[in-house]
Amino acid sequence: MKGRILIIDDDPSVLAWCRRCLQRAGYEAEAVQAAGAAKDLLQTQKFDLAIVDLDLGETSGLDLLSWMQKRAPEVVPIILSGTTDVSQAIEAVQRGAFDYLAKPVASHHVLVQHVQRALDLKWLRERNAELDLERQAKSEELQDRLEQLELAHSILRSQAVAMQVELDRAMRVQRALLPKSLPFPDRLSLSVLYCPAAKVGGDFYDIFQLDDRHIGLYVADAAGHGASAAMLTVFLKLAVNPVAKVSQGYRIVEPGALLRALNHLVFEEDFGFDMFISMSYLVLNVETLEGRYSSAGHPPLLVRRAGREVEPLRIPAPALGLNPHARYSDGVFSLNEGDQLVLYSDGVLDARNAEGEFFGRRRLSEVIAGAQADAVAIARALKHDLAGPWSYDVPGDDVTVVVLGAAPQREPYAPPKLPKPPPVDSVEAVDSVEVRTAREGGRVFISVTGPGSWRESRRVAELVEQARESAETSIVLDLARCRHLDSTFYGVLHRLCTSFDEDRHCRFEVQNITPPLLREMSDLGLTSVLMHFRSRALPLPESMRPVQTGKAGDPEMGRLLLEAHEALVEADPRNADRFAAALDVLRAQLKHRRSPSETGAASREDEDIKHVSDSEEPH
Repeated sequence: MKGRILIIDDDPSVLAWCRRCLQRAGYEAEAVQAAGAAKDLLQTQKFDLAIVDLDLGETSGLDLLSWMQKRAPEVVPIILSGTTDVSQAIEAVQRGAFDYLAKPVASHHVLVQHVQRALDLKWLRERNAELDLERQAKSEELQDRLEQLELAHSILRSQAVAMQVELDRAMRVQRALLPKSLPFPDRLSLSVLYCPAAKVGGDFYDIFQLDDRHIGLYVADAAGHGASAAMLTVFLKLAVNPVAKVSQGYRIVEPGALLRALNHLVFEEDFGFDMFISMSYLVLNVETLEGRYSSAGHPPLLVRRAGREVEPLRIPAPALGLNPHARYSDGVFSLNEGDQLVLYSDGVLDARNAEGEFFGRRRLSEVIAGAQADAVAIARALKHDLAGPWSYDVPGDDVTVVVLGAAPQREPYAPPKLPKPPPVDSVEAVDSVEVRTAREGGRVFISVTGPGSWRESRRVAELVEQARESAETSIVLDLARCRHLDSTFYGVLHRLCTSFDEDRHCRFEVQNITPPLLREMSDLGLTSVLMHFRSRALPLPESMRPVQTGKAGDPEMGRLLLEAHEALVEADPRNADRFAAALDVLRAQLKHRRSPSETGAASREDEDIKHVSDSEEPH
């Protein structure tokens, strides 16, 4: 994603060089020599970034910055100047400049690097704002849908904590709709792998007896996952009508006809353009083991023969709710004694391993073929892979596998068990403080739980340096369960991130930054940390182990606090006033450190320093 850049400099040679460098790098660049022309362009055209010379002849670049703050605040400015006056740089930052480049610029790589860093921050802030709006809109839509359908209980309340309690109830309701028993267990066997991505999910399956010779079986996947998708599965459970009344009794509805009827119902209910269902449905004669099937945008059924061959059953057709005039036809199949029929959702195919490889249809067929010719054995083999090496990067989709065997049931069928309920609010319920670490897949993982202080920040910094010295290539800091950081921790985090800016051998990334922490980082001007943000979070290894942190009275505590707060001022000069009192105390204490013989005084001194650390919190 390249941006549009305006260059303002009264030197034609500088203009030409900057424009040429940026255009070669793929940016769209415009160049003007005067502030007046720049203002005209900024008012009539859209730009992402402006490179402003501090000395524009008759007009000061600082004045242009002030004008841009009021008239073009969406444009990120970078200052370009031949002077070494630090006061001008500080004033430029105070007037909104993101960065400061000295003339002559060392190389076109330096220019492009500074420009891209500024653009990345701009787009990150814009994306965060968009995500906040999207999350708010989805939350409102979710609550409306849940109130309309009233899934046996009120699933959501207006309070966020109560939402978890209601979702637990919804999970029990959805699980209650799953089949409790297997028809014809003396002739058929059934095993199921059912793993919703959330407490409630969009995957659903059902098996039922149609008459004394036939069963019906389907697997469906509603768009998305979570509560809104779960509502569609409830609709499906109530809407499936596999038999039709006729003058002489009843008849079994053919699979294609059933899907056509469901498709019409979805459009009649008008759930919305983004709500649709993929589904495979079959009818099987348990005496002849012959059957008919139809599919609506669902992955192919797989038949695993007794000789280990795996055959796909595929009939292309759109998902329910996409085309009101869609046609759904029937296919036929036959099973032999010992054959297995596998139905599954696309969440199985989308699972990935540490190398980023998708599980896919080929791997699915290999696992099915390699397992014993038994429904339970096939389901267990798939669970082993999907919960192990192929669970490294799960896209958050529901996973369902239903295995129907043409053999008597050996182990009693049991519906999926309810998972253990997690804490109502895993973040707010955390009171303990802990740093944990593990190494997996070529990465070092570090996590902070609870409110992080100077103690945890020092331990994190030590773990990072140890990983760096061990020639690790990737370090990930996870803050998902961290509800608060003190100012010292923010300063240490800034120092860590900036130390990796030029490191080509090891990458340092911060993931799962909670909204409160993100706001604090923005207020403190910690763009360095945001530049190391990992948007697609990695799952933490199960081998994460706790590590000890420092204690009050540590002789290095005062120096750590001072360097951390100086780093905050380095990150944003506006922090100088904010932490002036703390910096004065820390410098004075370190200047007059006692000799080892004056232990008592040194201890009191450490308590004073600790008090500074605990009191100087970012607000």
